[in-house]
Amino acid sequence: MVRTSNRSLQHLYAFTMLLFSVHFNTGVGDVGIQCIERERQALLRIKHDLIDDYDVLSSWTTAEDRRDCCIWRGIACDNRTSHVTELHLHFNETADKPLRGKINHSLLELRHLTYLDLRGNNFGGTQFPADKNGSLSKLRYLDLTNANFAGTISSVLANLSSLQSLRLNLNHFHDLGNVEWLHGLSSLSYLHLSGNPLVRPSDWLQIANKLTHLKSLRLALCFSGDGIPPTLSPLNSSSSLTSINLSDNNLVIPSIHPWLSNISQNIIQLDLSHNLLQSSTPAEIGHLVSLEILNLSNTSLVGSVPKSLGNMSHLRSLHLSRNNLKMQLPDLIQNLSGSTEKSLEELYLYGNEITGPLPNFTNFSSLRIIDLHNNSLKETIDKSIGLLSKLQVLHLGLNSLHGVISEDHFLNLSNLKFLSLSGNSLVLNLSFDWVPPFSLHYIHLQSCKMGPHFPKWLQTQKYYCELDISDAEISDSIPMWFWNLSSASNRLNVSHNNLSGMVPHVSLHLYYFPTIDMSFNRLEGPLPLLLLPSRLESITRYMSSEDQRTIRTLIYLDLSNNLFSGVIPDHLMHMQDLIFLNLGNNNLSGKVPTSIGWLSNLETLNLGNNALSGELPLSLKNCSGLRFIDLSGNKLSGNIPTWIGERLISLQYLSLQSNQFHGAIVPINTCSNLGPLCKQYQWNFTTLHQEFKSYG
Repeated sequence: MVRTSNRSLQHLYAFTMLLFSVHFNTGVGDVGIQCIERERQALLRIKHDLIDDYDVLSSWTTAEDRRDCCIWRGIACDNRTSHVTELHLHFNETADKPLRGKINHSLLELRHLTYLDLRGNNFGGTQFPADKNGSLSKLRYLDLTNANFAGTISSVLANLSSLQSLRLNLNHFHDLGNVEWLHGLSSLSYLHLSGNPLVRPSDWLQIANKLTHLKSLRLALCFSGDGIPPTLSPLNSSSSLTSINLSDNNLVIPSIHPWLSNISQNIIQLDLSHNLLQSSTPAEIGHLVSLEILNLSNTSLVGSVPKSLGNMSHLRSLHLSRNNLKMQLPDLIQNLSGSTEKSLEELYLYGNEITGPLPNFTNFSSLRIIDLHNNSLKETIDKSIGLLSKLQVLHLGLNSLHGVISEDHFLNLSNLKFLSLSGNSLVLNLSFDWVPPFSLHYIHLQSCKMGPHFPKWLQTQKYYCELDISDAEISDSIPMWFWNLSSASNRLNVSHNNLSGMVPHVSLHLYYFPTIDMSFNRLEGPLPLLLLPSRLESITRYMSSEDQRTIRTLIYLDLSNNLFSGVIPDHLMHMQDLIFLNLGNNNLSGKVPTSIGWLSNLETLNLGNNALSGELPLSLKNCSGLRFIDLSGNKLSGNIPTWIGERLISLQYLSLQSNQFHGAIVPINTCSNLGPLCKQYQWNFTTLHQEFKSYG
């Protein structure tokens, strides 16, 4: 028999007492529990004051098997001390709705917090807990972005000497205007205050001289048209600043380079969009040789793009949209050639007055985005565009381009997702059996000549979100395969063609704000049954909860100017999101369905020039948001209901002409409620019992 030494017995006794101590101090029976009871109770009080519509905090519970708060969702604890150190309560994409309510003062009992993220929730303008005793002094990361807090917070921030990242974008704090409260935050690296009202922008642009660790400064939507003095002192060469966002401030900026001259080698991102630069595109911007992202959109730039921008060997994204740039596109591209052509990935030049043809871009082999829409481009598109194998977005809409687009223009565009050639005079000369190398999400080809046959290559595009092939000179029937293409669409426009045949009853996969326009064709038969698929789970299984929340029925449906016949079916009235409904200029008959009253969001209703009969249904008064009603050119009868003026108070246009109404034309209270806009209305009837008078 082996005898145990006294020292071994002492070790065994000490170990036994340690286990007992752990068991006793946790207050529960599971020796694996690490959570400190005081902090667990604080978290439960925080949960009590939150409105959790989607049960995001279901793991925050008193259940015996879930009492360890360190394993609760959004909580992280120190492995050594078991104190709660991180609280991640941001609006997660897996949640259907953000958290609401308020933040309980028990937050201040989590004295070891180093990381607090509440972004994207809705705290309804409540106050962030006041911290006068420095309870949160260990915080290094604080993110309250878009959380709808109000009141004051500077007293809380004054105690956060360890803070490295502060993000308060898009709240309603009223005590952040001056820079004084920042002086104690010497460790700050990230300062994001966009959407909060600030004063004296020159003081804020000098803050990097006092916060020498500051890397990122975002002050978008903070000022109200103030000017920056041209004598603004340069930042110290010791500044660490690499990212600056001053967008959407309407600031008058005479020149930005003197302020940045000492750190021109450091700046990586610069966003001055939606301000006023009092010059042409500043050539000195080219001295910021480390820039990767430059945004000068909507800054009233005039003239041309300077050659100095071609020296920026790190530039990946260039935004010069919505200015007054006037130059030939080939010259502009030539000025960007040099060091920039190897690095440039995104080129945004839309909304200028750039002219000329689309030149050879092949030297810019890294380009992923070319956005030149809404310019004055003319002539043709160079076939070399088809060699940009990394291209994902090609947006050339709303120009004056012409000529033929062939398969060579798409030769190597296997990564293309967005294609817009709308609003030009282009001819798509593609072979009938052509198989594109891409799978597009957005297809905008309005006014491009594609006919006379329906483009078969669309059969390969099974994942588009938007399709516009209107005014494309297609004279053909719509093939059956077309109706089963996209798995999730929000826009379909085949209008202003010469399409014929019947539209089958189809199941549509619609999301966000879906619209369908099939107007101005020769489609016939009964109105189609447009429904969501019966097995919705087959779609939503692979979608985030945010996307699932946006699945909805139509908001815009235009089937006008076709040959549809028969009655208006009740199923159309199940589309309760519908805002615009145009069934005018068809051969529809029967009554206006009573179920139309279910369309409570309807603003435009056009049933004109059909063969509808009977009286107006009383339920139409439930559509109180109606602004436009055209019921002319039918066989409607009965009295004009007084509720038109009593309930449809938003109405701006009403046409009832060429029907069979009788009785009093306009009661006085109808026109008086509708106001002066009553003069615009058309009241023409086959039987007149009194002279029409306009009121108001």
